[in-house]
Amino acid sequence: MLTDLIPTPYKILIIAIVALIVFGTGSVTGWKVCHADLQPKLDNATTERAQWQASFKDLSASTDVQNAAVKDLADRATKREAQAAEAIKAARVGAQGKNAQAQRIVQTQPPSGAELCRAASDAFDAELAEERGAK
Repeated sequence: MLTDLIPTPYKILIIAIVALIVFGTGSVTGWKVCHADLQPKLDNATTERAQWQASFKDLSASTDVQNAAVKDLADRATKREAQAAEAIKAARVGAQGKNAQAQRIVQTQPPSGAELCRAASDAFDAELAEERGAK
């Protein structure tokens, strides 16, 4: 046979070369097939990642604006609460004088023998004149 004519060390070398050629061809072919199959998926994933990052940045900016608006509303609510407390305090101080005045009016009694309606009307007129500053 023809292989008997080739010395053994050369046979091993030829088998190794053929094996490397087969392995190399298989590797290159496998790489090309995988590249052709996976490259579009990788490109798509890269594009989606960029879109998600852009969406995240937009959402983050919107959230920052909303957080600032909520903080502003909270600050304004705190100021309005303080103003309302001051207004209530001022109203109570003003009411104390009016309460004393009302108690004084309620405790007044018409002179004995006076007509009640006429006495009430005169008391009201006097109170109104005092309130308006015309004594």
